[in-house]
Amino acid sequence: MDDVKRSNGNQAGASPGSGEARSSPWLTVGEAADRARCGVRLIYREVRARRLRAARVGGRRELRMRAEWIDTWLDAHTTPQEIDR
Repeated sequence: MDDVKRSNGNQAGASPGSGEARSSPWLTVGEAADRARCGVRLIYREVRARRLRAARVGGRRELRMRAEWIDTWLDAHTTPQEIDR
């Protein structure tokens, strides 16, 4: 039984350092920033500018995002760079 618990803790979608598998498709602002490899202030700024989709939960400041929304935002607002080797 312990082997099952340990193997589930490292599944894709687990929040970093939590040791537990995520059961919800919703990301917090911190998790969204980790996924996009940016700061939480940028996430809030992009939501405020309506360039990044988010859902408000439990009041004004609680935001949740889906991973697909983060990926779509990254695809739309990044410029591919060529790397010279």
